[in-house]
Amino acid sequence: MATQLETAIQMVALHETAIAEILLGKTVRVGTSSGERMRTMEDLPAIRQSLMFYERRVRDLTAAAAGAPTFAGQSYSVANFSS
Repeated sequence: MATQLETAIQMVALHETAIAEILLGKTVRVGTSSGERMRTMEDLPAIRQSLMFYERRVRDLTAAAAGAPTFAGQSYSVANFSS
């Protein structure tokens, strides 16, 4: 069984492939829980938005695995003013 991070990485790769195919003028067939859908150039904004979601998910899961600090689920940096 794949971890959440592995699944998110796979989804990023699938979305990048779909975007590349669509930009070449092809139609992409996507399987969903409600059946198959055909994606075309008109669907590109939605696919890019979904890609951004999964890229953030990979970033957040990677940061969580590395023990990065979070506040309300968002990662942050702490300034270090020591010389």
